[in-house]
Amino acid sequence: MPRYSWQLRLSVRNSATLMLLLLNAHPGFDVPPLDDDLPDVFYRRIYSSSSVLLFAGGEGTPSAIISKTCAEASNSTTFVHYDFCVGVLIADPAAAAANSTRVLAIIATKLVVDNITSTVLVLEDLMYNIAGCLGNYGEINHTVKTAVDEIHAGRTEAAAGKLSGAAGKPGKCDSSFSKRSAKKNPMSKENQDAGSLSYMAYGITMEALQGKFLATADASSATITKACAGLSNFTTHVDYDFCVLALAADLAAGVAKDARALAVVAANLAVANVSATLLVLDDLHESLTACLSAYKWMANMLVTAACNIHAGHAQTASGLLSIAVGDPELCDMRLFMGSAKKNPMTKENNDAISLSYLAAAIADRLYAS
Repeated sequence: MPRYSWQLRLSVRNSATLMLLLLNAHPGFDVPPLDDDLPDVFYRRIYSSSSVLLFAGGEGTPSAIISKTCAEASNSTTFVHYDFCVGVLIADPAAAAANSTRVLAIIATKLVVDNITSTVLVLEDLMYNIAGCLGNYGEINHTVKTAVDEIHAGRTEAAAGKLSGAAGKPGKCDSSFSKRSAKKNPMSKENQDAGSLSYMAYGITMEALQGKFLATADASSATITKACAGLSNFTTHVDYDFCVLALAADLAAGVAKDARALAVVAANLAVANVSATLLVLDDLHESLTACLSAYKWMANMLVTAACNIHAGHAQTASGLLSIAVGDPELCDMRLFMGSAKKNPMTKENNDAISLSYLAAAIADRLYAS
């Protein structure tokens, strides 16, 4: 099945316009003519330029056709539960007004398209934010590595300035996730750790600037605790316990004789953290790109399925809907198998899978009847 040029134009902001684009892009199918068997509200929602619901209602006791269709659908597959089916359909005014399984099958497919449209926007927002964070972390990486060189060269004040500037940039990554419509931040922990490690390196570098001699005759841990205790003189962004735990995990920190040597250790910890975070961001961006392609391809199959239902080819539609379920599953798998080990799309994938199974089961009932 070929991929169509509509994929390049997926910047529309509502599912009605999206469905029209897809229908027009699919060879062999025209926009279905108005059918007496379909409620007027259905066409007004599909073909209008707005996705705003035009009719209220659709709540309460399900109609006889919804109850019958959901009972048959839930009995035919373990992937569809009766309560879920009824809940989804009675919440839609067009489904509440439906008078046949065929109408419900088209509406159920339309609901999956609605869901995918919003999911595509979430993916696009996440990818935009992650691309921005990749740029931020690239700058942080360069700055912190340069700061290490400055400390080695004895230019402690210059190093402190660089580390202070780098420490604020993970916050920009956090901020970018909160400003866009996705409202997801899969990098919260990494941003917090990067900021804390950079501020820790900055604080210890400031101690070095004052010529602090930290080594004691006691255990090596005393050097670390002494340095971490002094951080509050220079920054409020680093917790004492975080500092102790971070440095105690590095053998080089235990043998540092002065603040300058410990500053090198702290800055190197920041470099290692930022390098690891860059890999996470890169993997997430690649995985989400694969998810976006999968969802766009899924949208194509769904609209083709809706056209087939309208044309009376329920078996073909059911097959397409069943195949479509694999796309959000592919997204889940890609994110799970990636090195980032993060899945910010769990809810969206689960919703798409559930709605697709529902649409396929209703199309099956249409074919069986």
